[in-house]
Amino acid sequence: LAGGSEYLPSGNGLQVPIEASIAIHSDAGVRRNDSYVGTLGIYTTQTDDGIFPEGMSRLASRDLCDMMVSQAKDDLTRLFGNWNRRQMFDRNYSETRVPQIPSVIIETLSHQNFADMKKAHDPVFKFHLSRALYKGILKYTATQHDQDYIVQPLPVSKYYTSIDVPRRTITLHWSPTPDPLEPSAKPSGYIVYTKIGEQDFDNGTYVRDPRFAIKATPNTLYSFKICALNSGGCSMPSEELTAYIAEKTRATVLIVNGFQRLAGPQPIETDSLQGFDLNADPGIYLNAFPGYCGAQINFNRTSIGREGPNGLGYSGNELSGMLLGGNTFDYPRQHGMSIAAVGNYSFASCSRDAVEQGEVNLNDYNAVDLILGLQRSDGYSLKDYKAFTHPLQNALKEYVRMQGNLLVSGAYIGSDMLGVDEQQFTQNILKFKTSGRVQANQIQTVTGMNTSCSLYNQLNEEHYATTWVDCITPTHDSFAVMLYNNQVSAGIAYAGRDYRCMALGFPFECIKEGQTRDKMMAAILKFLLTK
Repeated sequence: LAGGSEYLPSGNGLQVPIEASIAIHSDAGVRRNDSYVGTLGIYTTQTDDGIFPEGMSRLASRDLCDMMVSQAKDDLTRLFGNWNRRQMFDRNYSETRVPQIPSVIIETLSHQNFADMKKAHDPVFKFHLSRALYKGILKYTATQHDQDYIVQPLPVSKYYTSIDVPRRTITLHWSPTPDPLEPSAKPSGYIVYTKIGEQDFDNGTYVRDPRFAIKATPNTLYSFKICALNSGGCSMPSEELTAYIAEKTRATVLIVNGFQRLAGPQPIETDSLQGFDLNADPGIYLNAFPGYCGAQINFNRTSIGREGPNGLGYSGNELSGMLLGGNTFDYPRQHGMSIAAVGNYSFASCSRDAVEQGEVNLNDYNAVDLILGLQRSDGYSLKDYKAFTHPLQNALKEYVRMQGNLLVSGAYIGSDMLGVDEQQFTQNILKFKTSGRVQANQIQTVTGMNTSCSLYNQLNEEHYATTWVDCITPTHDSFAVMLYNNQVSAGIAYAGRDYRCMALGFPFECIKEGQTRDKMMAAILKFLLTK
């Protein structure tokens, strides 16, 4: 590829100007004291008299290696505590010797060491490690070309849509996300991608300011994603939000996407056991992911170092080759499709931080549909994903005080709220008591509201799975509206003079059948908005 280019002028090839060769590895090695193995770099200077064909010193490989390893050390330490920077080796490896351009191997962490692997499975850690390595490469290329560098922005935040029903307009609002590690990562503009009905997303519209408005066709579902950009590049896309204006609007609904969680599998670590328990919690990754070969079977720490079924970490192969469904961040669209199917309801949507930080006024809507999915404070992830944070609780309290009507659904809406004050919130505001959890693969059907449904309750390639569901029972002034097939309450409803509320102990979007979701949403809206 690079032959004949300015970086490899003496070779024959396609003249592609490949500036560097980078191999990203995981390493071996174990630490008995549960410390990190950490990151090291490898480069080669001891060949061809230390000179590349175009005359550049092979010490450029060392510069690239140093910048990448240093950036990983600096960023990960600032974010997560001390991250171990290991050595930089000048070694004769083919991956760093053969390419006739600056070349490095980055050994990110150890796949043998449990402390490293707890980080390696965490999607937040993966993102920041990847971003740190990207920044190291960027700084190297800027140095080589004697240029300033600008880091690509982070995804936008406090994102929401609003609707003007009489004028039939949809407006998007959002905020840039500051990067505390990199002041240059500021957006200079944004690209708004629009999806109309069942079409695919368009090629995007560039805007300079964090606001975008369109004229809407009635009875048409609109979806939007946003990317922030600057001269350094484009951010990852935002979550997908949606909006819909009915031809004849009976009431308005705000869909709040409160399901932001990304997590690795549940770690187990005791004096005798160690590993990742997919049965306790398989975690949830971004989009489809080839996460596991199968569930871990052997957790016995005394069998460390052995091969086969008697060795620590031995796993099944039932998930080999599967791209497991993850968090697609498009659930407002899934809920919105069911609301649109009911007819005569207009709706907007927002991210949870837009509610928590006061950007959205819930009182502008007749009903709120709060999506919580697998949101929970799991105790092991690097980021906390509490289902009901204090700002969110306060917003919901104020909303129902003003006689707003509320739908809440999620797998951990009760079991993530077991503190005294938290139970007061679920009982006094959401009108349910938590009576435990049940493994969802034991649930064949959920019945109620004149319908019956099945759930995505096992890991699969089509949709994220709710492997556990909450059992929630009514308070003295509410009543059960749905039951699991073991006759335990799956959902409750409250019909007060002040407001109406419905809570489901499973994610609404995990109902497999689209027609059943539509039928259930029709019953929910009829209950919430009929007084």
